[in-house]
Amino acid sequence: MKKSLLTIVILAGALSFTKAQVLPSFAMGIKGGENFLTLSNSPSTFNTSNQSGYFGGLWSRFGALGINFQSEVLYDKRNVDYTGGLTGSQAVTSIDVPLLLGGKIGTRSFGVRFYAGGIASFVIDQGKSIIPSVESQLKSFEYQTENYYLTGGIGVDLGRLSVDARYEKGLTDITYNLTQKTKPNLFNISVAFTMFRL
Repeated sequence: MKKSLLTIVILAGALSFTKAQVLPSFAMGIKGGENFLTLSNSPSTFNTSNQSGYFGGLWSRFGALGINFQSEVLYDKRNVDYTGGLTGSQAVTSIDVPLLLGGKIGTRSFGVRFYAGGIASFVIDQGKSIIPSVESQLKSFEYQTENYYLTGGIGVDLGRLSVDARYEKGLTDITYNLTQKTKPNLFNISVAFTMFRL
């Protein structure tokens, strides 16, 4: 009798788990977090340590057959600090649109997600906060109007809350001193809240 009851419980749990992974689902919500910027092949002009910024916005996720597609629209602000005798920083503001494909281990409400994809980033402001003499020495530090990244990460779902860690590899060159180039790479941590789900 005990063995039969245990078998029924295990089968019911397995069926519930499988159902959660196979049936279509949709969710959307808000998220925000902190990003940490580094520059590849960074010259002595810039601070090579992690430079923090922040982001926030909306996300939506569609899942079926154990596969998830997630899209986001994020307001992102990051700082680039000057070093090597130059004093100041430059804030770059953009609208980022990540498109992610991945999977999930667990149920709809609890589990671990893993994903990869691409990000299109559209710069809306490159305000500077450096003294004039430094600005004349630096000439310019320019993101392209459109920038692209490859990204991958992992997330943990705990009911309606999610925590994600993501790495973004820059594909687009940033130009400084008119001809020299570098690429931005970011690591970010975010917390998301599910506002609606089916």
